[in-house]
Amino acid sequence: MALARLVLAWFLVSGWFVLWELGEARLWKGRAGPRRGLLRLYLTEALLVTLFAALWFASLGAGGWVLLFLVLGLLMEAPARFRDDARDARALPRTFDSGKARWLRIGLGVVRIIGAGGILAWQL
Repeated sequence: MALARLVLAWFLVSGWFVLWELGEARLWKGRAGPRRGLLRLYLTEALLVTLFAALWFASLGAGGWVLLFLVLGLLMEAPARFRDDARDARALPRTFDSGKARWLRIGLGVVRIIGAGGILAWQL
C-alpha cells in the first residue's frame, strides 16, 4: 500500500473523528466540543484504526469489513463506557448500569468506528 494512500486515509478518519466529536457535543448539551488537548488523542486513535484497516485490507481482503469494525467498535467503546463510573473509589460495590444513555453512547461509538471503517474500505 502506498504511503500517500495511508496518510490520506489517516487524514480522512481523523477528520471523521473530530466531526463526530463536534456532533456528539451538540447531542449531549452538557459536554464541551473537542478540546485542543484531545486533538492528539484523535490523531493517534485514527492512526491506529487506519493501520489496523491497512493490515486487514492488505492481507485478508475487503470482505466482511462491516463485521470487523462492528467488533472493533464494541471492543473499543463498551469497556471504556462501563469504566467511566468505576473511577470513583467510593462507588464500591460496582453495579452494572444498563441505563439507556449508556447504551446509546456505546451504540453511537460503534457507529463512529463503523463509519471510519467505511471511509477506510473506500480509501484503502
